Amino acid sequence: LEKAVQIKEKGGAKEVILFSVGGDDAQKMLRDGLAVGADRAVLINDAALNGTDALGIATALSAALKAEGVELVFCGKK
Repeated sequence: LEKAVQIKEKGGAKEVILFSVGGDDAQKMLRDGLAVGADRAVLINDAALNGTDALGIATALSAALKAEGVELVFCGKK
């Protein structure tokens, strides 16, 4: 996240958008990320994803990224 914010500050990106799949824990993580400097956050909280595997989560994230027109993705736990 810090690297993405740095890239934006140098003019290399228009905005930093956070994406996460989950419930309350994910929501807290997104709020923390907004406090660090992200512009927006997208929480994917769908009962259909409960108990799904990594492929199901990746598919949901991919659809959300495409819908937002994201060009560069950084992944991590924090």
